[in-house]
Amino acid sequence: MEPNASRDICNYEQAKEDQQMNDRQKIEFQDVQIEFKKKKIRERNVNVARYLSLYKAIREKNWKDVKDFVDNNPEALHDDITETGENIFHFLGQFEEAIGLVDKFLEKVPPKSLEKTNIEGITALEFAALSGNMEAAKAFVNKNKNLLSMNKNVLSKKDIIKFLRKNPSRKDMEKFVKEKLECPEECTYLPVHAAAYCSRKETVEYLISETANVVDLTQDSGRMLLQKLINSNHFGTALDLLNQYPGLAIPIPDRNKYWESIFERLARKPQIYESGSRLGFCHRFIYKCIPLQEEKNPYPLPKRVSGDIEKQTDREANCLAKSKPLRFLQATFGELSHELNIMLWKPIMLLAPKSIKKIHDEKLKHTQTLAIVRKMIGDSRDWNYEKAIDFLKEPAFAAVILGNYEVVKEILKAYIGLVSFTNELGYHMLSLAVKHRQEKVFNLVYEVCHPMVRDQLTMRKNIGGDTILHIAAVLAPSSEIPGAALQMQRELQWFKTVEECFHQSLQTKHNLDGKTPREEFTKTHSVLVEKGEKWMKDTATSCSVVAALIITIVFTAAFTVPGGTDSHGRPNFLDELSFKFFAIAVALALFSSTASVQMFLGILTSRYAEDDFLFSLPKQLIIGLITLFFSIASMMIAFAATFCIVISHPWRWVTFLIASLGAVPVTLFAWMQFPLLLDIFKYTYGAGIYKPIKLTDVYM
Repeated sequence: MEPNASRDICNYEQAKEDQQMNDRQKIEFQDVQIEFKKKKIRERNVNVARYLSLYKAIREKNWKDVKDFVDNNPEALHDDITETGENIFHFLGQFEEAIGLVDKFLEKVPPKSLEKTNIEGITALEFAALSGNMEAAKAFVNKNKNLLSMNKNVLSKKDIIKFLRKNPSRKDMEKFVKEKLECPEECTYLPVHAAAYCSRKETVEYLISETANVVDLTQDSGRMLLQKLINSNHFGTALDLLNQYPGLAIPIPDRNKYWESIFERLARKPQIYESGSRLGFCHRFIYKCIPLQEEKNPYPLPKRVSGDIEKQTDREANCLAKSKPLRFLQATFGELSHELNIMLWKPIMLLAPKSIKKIHDEKLKHTQTLAIVRKMIGDSRDWNYEKAIDFLKEPAFAAVILGNYEVVKEILKAYIGLVSFTNELGYHMLSLAVKHRQEKVFNLVYEVCHPMVRDQLTMRKNIGGDTILHIAAVLAPSSEIPGAALQMQRELQWFKTVEECFHQSLQTKHNLDGKTPREEFTKTHSVLVEKGEKWMKDTATSCSVVAALIITIVFTAAFTVPGGTDSHGRPNFLDELSFKFFAIAVALALFSSTASVQMFLGILTSRYAEDDFLFSLPKQLIIGLITLFFSIASMMIAFAATFCIVISHPWRWVTFLIASLGAVPVTLFAWMQFPLLLDIFKYTYGAGIYKPIKLTDVYM
């Protein structure tokens, strides 16, 4: 057996053993949690049988029976009704239909009774928040404001994973669970966090406005709230929170444990930015033109005039004082232009409200998330090497891998030195962009890199002994490019771009396997070449059959004159306009279908070298598809002209109707093949991988 194979088997066995150990630990930890829960249930000692009928009536939404039971048993408003410690308000708070009963029952209990929790420390307000029942939440808050600040401990998945990595004993597990769930110092989880976690937009906006009056949201509670809002994609609410509490966006070593988590999440969500949206041509045009109208929050945060807000206001005032009169005029007329734009778009949104509003909301989301990123990063003067490596390095690399252009751009504006940072495998931002085929990010990093720094970075090898050209030579799977042939073309374009952009000596360097970049490319793309050849041949075969059939039909039609001929062999309808159309269309169909067959024959007989996929084969396919479409269209025109010739004049409306049906197959062919043709044309004759970016656009 080869040494490498033996080592791989050993690694696999070790990994399998480690996984089994982890699974056993997870099962044991779950047992510990279950035992802890059982202990809590035994301590409560609830008489479940007594309130079983009440619980059943609530679950069946039989509100009359619920009212009757409470009228006959008033103590039901104070007692626990389930073994896990929930009372009647825990359950009624989940149903919007029960708000009448909630209001009535709240009149009969003191405010303190709402502070009762179940065995997990959850109050009735948190149940209402989790369910998104805003009316019940309002009723509970109006009864007892203390509910807003009642917190509990949460055993997060991250904490559990971190703990289990230490290979703890069962006794350690029991101690860990007890300390985490009963330690009052670590309590930061509030009802507003529950609403944000479950993505209850209106409820969370209401609870934030109320919580801000009783809880200091500048501390960890506010940071956790910001994290939950961003995780739930409530970017507008998160931006409002950051505007009111700018200090939440400041990374503080050893204190702000949430900043990294928040920014990492923003970096790992490319779909929430403009560069990650997949809009068609028409939608993209609407996206660029439509003006933004932010939705007004019905529950605004209370105003704060202190610390950060004062500083922010001073900065804005200074900027305004320093602005030139020209900027003032631009701002004034820009606002007027914006208002006129909104007035023009309102009737359009009424005609297509759903589709237009969806694009508007998408644009608003992209604007809000970019504003959050900018606030989280702050001023570039605040960043130095130590802070950048602690806070920005990991999010920057994650953003490069996922093609998150906006985040990479903002990070580089804050600290340009990140371009020279490397990860544990020796990859820098340029090599990661090449490895994961992130075109826009590659162009951005390439342009902001100083040529000297760029040469130093690209001449280095990573841990695996690969240069940036070797990395470009390795196949990168892609789900965005249709067809193996087009993917092979894109791989070649990437390899050629990296080859041209960096030092020529890279072309002859060897990796640890002793291969040059070109040899590595040939090795890793051999299967893709075979798949591309098969795809090309299958496409060419199918299309050439259709083209050959058209040749047969139109060649026969050319010698079968519609309407017949006279004794001299002259067509009877020679002077008719429709006959002229027929003759021209038949000739065009014959010539274009013949040209199409020749193109597809060229594809079938190609030698399928690697470089053929770059330009030669796609060009032949483009010409073949265009001429095939032209031949089908010409054949249908010939059919329509023939029909007009042979049908008598009183049937003109029938003639027009049937002749117009000839457009159906042409339209179907265009509808099915045009996207493929457009992709091939874009990748073959488009701008290519490298597109120069103006540095003024980067630092705007």
